[in-house]
Amino acid sequence: MSIIKYKKIFLSIAGLLVLASIIGLFAFGLNFSVDFTGGSVLEVSYSERPENSAVENIVDRYTGGKFTVRPVGEQGYSIRTEFLADDIRQELSNDLSVVGGGYTEEKISSVGPVIGNELKNKALVAVGLVVAVIIFFVAFSFRTVSVPISSC
Repeated sequence: MSIIKYKKIFLSIAGLLVLASIIGLFAFGLNFSVDFTGGSVLEVSYSERPENSAVENIVDRYTGGKFTVRPVGEQGYSIRTEFLADDIRQELSNDLSVVGGGYTEEKISSVGPVIGNELKNKALVAVGLVVAVIIFFVAFSFRTVSVPISSC
C-alpha cells in the first residue's frame, strides 16, 4: 500500500482530528491545576489510614465541594482545594487529625490566585514560543526543497 496513493484520505483524517481537537478546546476549555488557578495542597499520612469518604466529608465542610482527595501510597492522602487562609487550613488539619491514628502533615503548599494567573500566562506564552520555533525550524530545514519528492 502506498501512502502517497491515499494521501487525500490520510490528510482528511488528520484534518478532522485537528478540527475536533480545536472544537473540543473551545467547547470544554483547559482544566488548569492548582498551580495555575491558585489553591492549597495538603499531603497527610496516617499510621491507620481512615476511609476516603471520612476525609472527603471533613474537607467538604471547609471548601464547599471544590476539592479533590486522592490516596497517596499506603497510608496517605493528597488534598487539593481552592486557596485556604492559614486559620482555615489549620482548622482543617485539626479535624483531619481526629479521623485517623498517627496523623502527620507531610507537605503544605499554597499558591495565591495572582501567582497562579501569572504562571498560566507565562505557560501559554512559552507554548506559543515553542510552536513558533518548531515551525521556523521545519521551514528552515526544508527551505531548499522546491519540488515534491517521490516516495518510490
